[in-house]
Amino acid sequence: MNEVTVLIDILEREKNNDIKGVTFINESATEKNILYKEIYEKSLFLLGKIQACGVKKGDELLLQIEDNETFIYTIWACIMGGIIVVPVPIANKEEHKLRLYNIFHILEDPYIITTKSHFEDLQKYWDGRKEYSNTYKNMQERTIILDEEFSSKAQMGSIEKGKATDIVSVMFSSGSTGEPKGVILTNENIMTQIKATTKFFKVTSEDRFLSWMPLTHTIGLSMFHLLPLASSVDQYIMEKNLFIGDPAMWFEKASVHKATILCSPNFGYKHFLEEYSDSKQYSWDLSSIKVLMNAAEPISKVLLEEFYKKMKKYGLDRNAISPSYGMTETCMNMTSKRVGSEYRWYSLDRITVSIGDRIVEVEEEDPNSILFVSVGNIVECCEIRICGDDGERYEDEVIGNVEVRGNCVTLGYYNNPESSSKAFTKDGWLITGDLGFIKEGQLVVTGRTKDIIISNGQNYYAYDIERVAEEIAGVQVAAACSVFEEENNKEVVVLFPEYSGNLEEFVTISNEIKRHVSSRTGLELKYVLPLEKIPKTASGKVQRFKLKNMFLDREFDEIQLQLEKIKSMQIRSEISGAENELQEKILDIFLQVLGVEQLGIDDNFFDYGGNSLNVLYVLSKLNAAGIQIHTKYFLEHPTIREIYNEAIIDNENGMDEGIVTGEVPLLPNHALLDIRNLYGDVDHWNIGIMVEAYPVPKKEQIEHVIRYLLSYHDGLRLRIYKEGIEWKQQIEGIPEELPITYYDYSDVKESEQMNMIEATAEELQHATSLAKLPVRFAVFYMGEKKPTRILTLIHHGIADGYGMSIFGQDLCTAFSQEMRGEEICLPYKTTSVKRWSEYLKEYSQSEEMKKELDYWMEAAKNEVPCIPVDCKEELNHNLFCFERVLGKYLLSKDEANILFDKIKGKDIEVNDVILTAILRGLQKWTGNQELLIDYVFNGRYPFDDTIDLSRTVGWLNYFVPLYMEIGDKKDVIETFEYVKDRLHHIPKRGLGYGGLRYLCEDQDILNQMSKIPYPEVTYNYFNAETIDDSFTDKTWGYIKPARESAGENEGENINRGRLIDFVIANREDGLFCKVQYSYNIHKYETMDQLFGYVKEEMHALYQDLVQII
Repeated sequence: MNEVTVLIDILEREKNNDIKGVTFINESATEKNILYKEIYEKSLFLLGKIQACGVKKGDELLLQIEDNETFIYTIWACIMGGIIVVPVPIANKEEHKLRLYNIFHILEDPYIITTKSHFEDLQKYWDGRKEYSNTYKNMQERTIILDEEFSSKAQMGSIEKGKATDIVSVMFSSGSTGEPKGVILTNENIMTQIKATTKFFKVTSEDRFLSWMPLTHTIGLSMFHLLPLASSVDQYIMEKNLFIGDPAMWFEKASVHKATILCSPNFGYKHFLEEYSDSKQYSWDLSSIKVLMNAAEPISKVLLEEFYKKMKKYGLDRNAISPSYGMTETCMNMTSKRVGSEYRWYSLDRITVSIGDRIVEVEEEDPNSILFVSVGNIVECCEIRICGDDGERYEDEVIGNVEVRGNCVTLGYYNNPESSSKAFTKDGWLITGDLGFIKEGQLVVTGRTKDIIISNGQNYYAYDIERVAEEIAGVQVAAACSVFEEENNKEVVVLFPEYSGNLEEFVTISNEIKRHVSSRTGLELKYVLPLEKIPKTASGKVQRFKLKNMFLDREFDEIQLQLEKIKSMQIRSEISGAENELQEKILDIFLQVLGVEQLGIDDNFFDYGGNSLNVLYVLSKLNAAGIQIHTKYFLEHPTIREIYNEAIIDNENGMDEGIVTGEVPLLPNHALLDIRNLYGDVDHWNIGIMVEAYPVPKKEQIEHVIRYLLSYHDGLRLRIYKEGIEWKQQIEGIPEELPITYYDYSDVKESEQMNMIEATAEELQHATSLAKLPVRFAVFYMGEKKPTRILTLIHHGIADGYGMSIFGQDLCTAFSQEMRGEEICLPYKTTSVKRWSEYLKEYSQSEEMKKELDYWMEAAKNEVPCIPVDCKEELNHNLFCFERVLGKYLLSKDEANILFDKIKGKDIEVNDVILTAILRGLQKWTGNQELLIDYVFNGRYPFDDTIDLSRTVGWLNYFVPLYMEIGDKKDVIETFEYVKDRLHHIPKRGLGYGGLRYLCEDQDILNQMSKIPYPEVTYNYFNAETIDDSFTDKTWGYIKPARESAGENEGENINRGRLIDFVIANREDGLFCKVQYSYNIHKYETMDQLFGYVKEEMHALYQDLVQII
């Protein structure tokens, strides 16, 4: 390769290669392999078409192409013809269309190449905008429309072999500064980088490159297309949308194709982990990966550790993880970790990270610690130096400006001499705009110069402020910037957390953020403002300039006024005082929990910053004061006066059952135990949580909390066992010896502690016993100055996911009270599992329930065909170890919000809409006119005035088979009306199905009900409130979720039960659908087709409903 000086030579060399090539992986995960020989031929034909349109050597061609395969042909057509290629991400949104307009003006006299459909979309946008009419007319005249037949209709193009100094491309990075600047890249720039990186990564003929990065990005194009082609090795180019919708497919393809070199920015790893589930047994083999780059944005050490922890069981080599650093201006890599070495990181004192400071290393546990990951050694294509603002060259371990020079470095910015001049020092070094230091030959980037915030003479990194803010519960992502306030003549700091909930709750979060950031960094945040979506570039960099401009353009004025109004309500001077001693008690508790000074007895708890978390704390304190209130009543009547009135009634009724023991009738769910046990040990079917407690609790404190929880939640003392062929269950008393195991890992090396904890957790997962030990705890002592880890394992047979969430919240509350020296007191106990089981058993013998028999037998009287499968021989192996998840959005955030607003108050439920789309999608996929689907009910509804299950821990959710005959429905609206009617007329929320099938003592009814087949498909909708209230997402008092895994919850050979599960959740970005299936029975392509049908039906129904409601 050393003799090659221009890019055209590397494709010329491959024009007869009929072995190696590019495999394009499209959005549905199907693949298409194109040999390098074919790329040469098709690109040459496309060049002919382009040249026939008048494009000559040295002309600019602006690419607006979404399809990766066509994009590659077009790139090479331009290289062959000496045409300057300008790849720009497809302009779908308004801001992207305006950016396209600006780029068009920066170029000399460009042509545009795109598809007919995208051209029509642009045409529709520009029409009617007079200010753009002249430019648009010019665009129209110089647009080349691609068609699929170019290879057969066009003449072969004429190759123009150029020189090393010729401009090959102008890359307009998405940028974090707003101003589009076109980076000039020549043959020499690109070839220098390709040669050096090939040598640095020790690329051989056995390597295979896999990328989902966009080809409009330098990494996607140069590193993962041009470099592997120059090395004559196979490459796999994956659609970005496939990764976003199903990130696990990235490693699925890596495993299948034995890929060796991959890359993702930090946000890609984070997205992967958010969707990845420990409970899934993927059959990946990642041992072939030798380079797994992390580049294009700041790198998180915590994220890398978490990623490796999850992936090591699939054979991923820790030394493959390769933090890297590069810029569009250097064409690709400037630094990277050497192949086979381990990446490094540094814990620095945040006080000494300004320009000119010598670094000071501190322990990670130090409150002033800030972590930086080394981005590796310098690649031989360039030199790097660290300098002060005055140009002085700094020695190692001193923080300064990162500057670079070399043959891979751009000549400057296209048609922008001013920016080009500012980009270089007088002696010719490129100013990267980054800060960092060099230690032991490796570069450590600490941040961007423009992201430094100066407050009271102290420098702060925006990245550090954001990371500290993200430690607060409820803050997943945040962005910080500074703005100049003229009225105060000073710079102030603004933080924007991503948030889309109600503003009353946000006021509390914002106060917590301000206190926490001030405590950790000493910085005062002037404003904390919610933002639905933080603007970022394609590579994940925060566009802080946009946030600053939005603030200065007063786009946040209205929301600031709303927040101030809410805050002022919390400090009103005119209040209504308590009227008696009991009201005084309630008032004192409200004031203490809300942290306000004044409150009236008719003021709403939630108007003063109350939220779902501190409701539980209030209920606990009320109960400790002898004031008993049901959770549901509190949520509906959150004033002191109303609680006072209800508290008297509850005290008179005395509904607390006390500590419950004794034999318990089975619930309908327990019939599933035999199904789950069909192929494996049902004992290993748990729900686990791992938390950390700090300050370190004493042994007696831990045991006091756990003993209290075991007495409070009777269901935790449930034992389920078999006598002969029958399952039975019994609640035992408080055990003298608590089910706690203690481990002292304080002397274990810190680097080994996580592995030891997780290995122990895995052993304990396998040691649970439904009959003897369905609940167990493990305590891991890490030392006096490190948080203690506490593991809880609860068998699924005695608690569902919602019940585990309740337990998690109570665990936090009890520990917080214990650590503060308070009496442990949780909210008023709700109905026990025993009382509910007895109630349901009794109700199942009633004539009222028996009247439902005909309704349920409809499913048995009508034969429903089986759903199609890809591998019938695997039907007896529908096990958790084969489970996979396809996750995509059914509706965007805006569409979901419009839909929910439209149906509110119209006697329409979300389930009516979603289930209609799923059923119609299933009908289209199966061809069946009748369908049988399992509908999952939460199980905590107010069935009776004497029953309150809202805070009961138990396995209370249940499945109900619904027979749906939709074949004769003319259109989607008629189907919707039918489904809605069916759902709204399910008797008593489906309680009768389980009662009649499993609990009724009338043998004739049992025989009839046993004829109802088990559905092969389930539908389960989780509302957002339930998900948001999940314990594992919260940090509460002295307890927060630990980094360590609680182990695999399901044994490999546990039966999944159904073939396909639709799990729906209303997420921040829209209505999300997970299709869970077994990959040995159904192929991914099959499930993707099914999802496509469902989404198509959802959009058709959405359009119709929005118009007619």
